[in-house]
Amino acid sequence: MTAFAPRAAPAIACALLLLATACRPAGTPASDDDRAILDVVTRYEAASNEGDAAALTALYADDALLLPPDGGLVSGRDAILDFWQDGIEPGITFEVVGSRATGGSGYVVGRFMVEATDTAPADSGKYVLCLQRQRGGGWLVVADIWNATPSADETDDEEGHDARTRVTRAAYHL
Repeated sequence: MTAFAPRAAPAIACALLLLATACRPAGTPASDDDRAILDVVTRYEAASNEGDAAALTALYADDALLLPPDGGLVSGRDAILDFWQDGIEPGITFEVVGSRATGGSGYVVGRFMVEATDTAPADSGKYVLCLQRQRGGGWLVVADIWNATPSADETDDEEGHDARTRVTRAAYHL
């Protein structure tokens, strides 16, 4: 367990931050740090849509963890670059549900949507990015996890809503 602990530290810190603080509602961030972590999301979206694996990977810390759906744990910037070089889905957009930057740690929680292409159907889901402020003041992703939302015909209630993906604003103090 000792060998795993240093790599788990960013994810554990992010989990504790998520538990200890409430999400900030979408809209105007409260601080420069809040704006800075939301800027990472903007750059993440742009790099993805440009198919630029190097620019996307540059947003991650050297010891970052990537937790893709239906896959193993991807650890470290070099492995993350290899992962993104295998393919990036263009046409992605991000919706921020909440974010918080406190001290040197921050997170962004939201939804993503990927447009359909000639070879792939549309996709959507949710994500969490955990970030840390670096010595130079910039912010880098230390943990990135996302998963797809099941298709509507599997989960819709009588009103056509997927109850499992609704954001309960009271739960996030939005």
